[in-house]
Amino acid sequence: GLSTALSYEIRRRRWLERARLAIYSWFGDSSALIYEKHRKPAPVVDIGKKPLVINENGRETTCGVSQEIVSSDWCLTSTMSVELLTLSSGTELVAQESMGLEFYYVVKGSGSYRKEVEEEQRTVDEMRISAGDCFVVDPFCRRGFAASGLSDLVMLRAVDVANTEVNDTVRWDAHGSTSTAAVVRTGLKKVEAMVARYNDRHAS
Repeated sequence: GLSTALSYEIRRRRWLERARLAIYSWFGDSSALIYEKHRKPAPVVDIGKKPLVINENGRETTCGVSQEIVSSDWCLTSTMSVELLTLSSGTELVAQESMGLEFYYVVKGSGSYRKEVEEEQRTVDEMRISAGDCFVVDPFCRRGFAASGLSDLVMLRAVDVANTEVNDTVRWDAHGSTSTAAVVRTGLKKVEAMVARYNDRHAS
C-alpha cells in the first residue's frame, strides 16, 4: 500500500539520516566537516586516533588505538560503523560482549581471536589470526583479541548494531564520550545563547 511505499522511500533515500545530520551540523556549526569527512581518498594515517584502554585491577593501560572511518555522526547510516583497530604488540583486549553483528579483516600482523560461549559452563575457543584472514562475530558473543606477534595487530572492523550509541568500542576508549555527545553539548550551549540574546532584546 501507500504507507509501505512511503516507508520504503524514506529508508531508501535515508531521509531520517539526512535530517539527523542536518541537526548535527546546525548544533555544531560543522556542516562542512559532516558532509565532507572521509569523502575523498586520503592516507589512513590522517584519520584521528582514539586510545584503546583496558582496566586491570583498577589501573588503566593503553593497548592500542581506534580510527573511526564510518559513523552515524557524519555518515548517512543509523546502524553501521567501521573502524581500524590497532592493537599494540604484546597486548590484549579482554573479551567483551558484542552489541551487534561484526565483521573483521586482519590488515597486518598476527595474534589470536578469543571467543567465549556461554552455556552451562563457559567454553573458550582460541584461534590464530594473521594478515589476510577475515571472520564474522555474531551478536552477543563474547570476544577478545591478543597481539602476540612481533608487530602490531591491525584489523578493519565493520559493525551493524541496532543502537550505535552502545558500540562497545566506546567502553574501550579512555575518554568514554562519543562525538554525538560533544555535538549535543555544543548545540545546547548554542540554544542557551540564542535564548539569552532573545531575553536581552525584550528586556531593553
